[in-house]
Amino acid sequence: MQWILLALLAAIVVWRFLPKHGVVQIAPADLQARLAKGERPLILDVREAHEFAGGHIPGARNLPLSTLKGAPADLKTDASIILVCASGMRSQTAYQRLQGWGFTNLLNMTGGMSRWSGPRSTK
Repeated sequence: MQWILLALLAAIVVWRFLPKHGVVQIAPADLQARLAKGERPLILDVREAHEFAGGHIPGARNLPLSTLKGAPADLKTDASIILVCASGMRSQTAYQRLQGWGFTNLLNMTGGMSRWSGPRSTK
């Protein structure tokens, strides 16, 4: 019985932390390289405002997942958008919502800010 419970728990943990189907990922190092080359994708940080204020990727825009109830009217559906959160989970949810609203050029940063080693801003 313990083995069954352990296997079930392991399956739940793996399912919870694996990237969701259809979500295209970008590694933090790859985003850093793109920024260093001068690329300026829109970086949407979907953490709550207090988390964002504690440190974020310079130039990122804060759009908390809790407020993302419909397609943002000021964003073009073909804009290059990279989604970021603390661990990569909320940003996957935001990715899927935006994708459902017709956004086509999305990337999710794997590991979120917990894996970001580049510069951080508090402004």
